[in-house]
Amino acid sequence: GCRFEPAFGAEEIVAATTDLAGQPGRLIFTYIPHVDFAAHLYGQESAEYASALAKANSIWRELSRQLPAGATLVGTADHGHVDFLPERQVRIPKEIEADHTLYGDSRVMFVKGEPIQSDLPATWLAAEEMEDWWGPSPRHPSFATRAPDGVLVADDDALILHSHSDERLVGHHGGLTAAEREVPLLIGQQ
Repeated sequence: GCRFEPAFGAEEIVAATTDLAGQPGRLIFTYIPHVDFAAHLYGQESAEYASALAKANSIWRELSRQLPAGATLVGTADHGHVDFLPERQVRIPKEIEADHTLYGDSRVMFVKGEPIQSDLPATWLAAEEMEDWWGPSPRHPSFATRAPDGVLVADDDALILHSHSDERLVGHHGGLTAAEREVPLLIGQQ
């Protein structure tokens, strides 16, 4: 029952959001990709990341100024980021990849296949140890075929990469560190 509204650039993002908020009782999600994109590509210490934060801040300010009376503005992220320089990135050996299907994130790698016992900087968790990860039942009908047999949880200071991972990315998420799990929450009310 939802609809998607295309918006390109900060002005269109603000205009689309405020136009939609003109009808009371709506729940509107406005995605601003700038920060996530800059963190992945350049890292949190980069000028590009600082610029992306400034852009998100300007959009927040404009939304705060232009939303109709009675609207509530909630700003958050879906995850944090941790930067990993090349020396903290570890490739999964080809012999492990040959016997397993690997998917998911470079911080928590989903695995189809037998448990992985190796010297990778990661901890193996079997599917039984992850039951709480998937939320309450009932689950999607195809969940059983898509669920991993286990996961490799990368050590806090390491990144594990399969053959399709892009080692050029600096910022990553999905691990269990506080920096990856804790996200900001902003609330503004008109």
